[in-house]
Amino acid sequence: MTSTFLFLMMLMNGPATVIDDLSNEQIFAMKNEMREFAKNLQINDSNVYYDNHYPYGMDDDYYKNELIGYWENYQLLKNTPRLEEYGRRFQYQNLKAVEAALRFNKEFEKELTKKLDWELDRAPFYQLVLDENAQCREIWNKIMLLTCEEDYYGEGLKRRTYLQLKKLIDEKDWLNPDYIPPEVPIWRFYEKGK
Repeated sequence: MTSTFLFLMMLMNGPATVIDDLSNEQIFAMKNEMREFAKNLQINDSNVYYDNHYPYGMDDDYYKNELIGYWENYQLLKNTPRLEEYGRRFQYQNLKAVEAALRFNKEFEKELTKKLDWELDRAPFYQLVLDENAQCREIWNKIMLLTCEEDYYGEGLKRRTYLQLKKLIDEKDWLNPDYIPPEVPIWRFYEKGK
């Protein structure tokens, strides 16, 4: 372990105000080690860095903001499982299936919105179903992020996504490794008494 890695580990465990004392030149000098450190700890949001593609016209505090982002992710994720511990959970091999689920969700919302305009006596019920549908779409948007190419999205972003999914999905369903969330609020389609 290099002295830069040890220094970064001390920064992660200290208050955020310590980062403000560092100059942009100091942070720039250790940017490569900083990014490798973030990847090893799985606190990076992206594996693509704008300074590699757009070196001109960057903000003066670009590297300091990047380091602060790593610090914030470290604080949030330090007591959560690493990405490997989740396995391939919710990461589907077929991206088209996830896109189809999202399309179905959006079409369902369009149809329900039309009904909302025409059937005013049932408006509160339709609004409730629209809210539940929005939650289903939020879950599938997060699954889309987990299914996308790993080259772009960083491990830290995926770990945060798992945390958010865990809050959105019922605990019983979360513990079931074969659980696939519904694309729309299917519990509204069951007939009474069945």
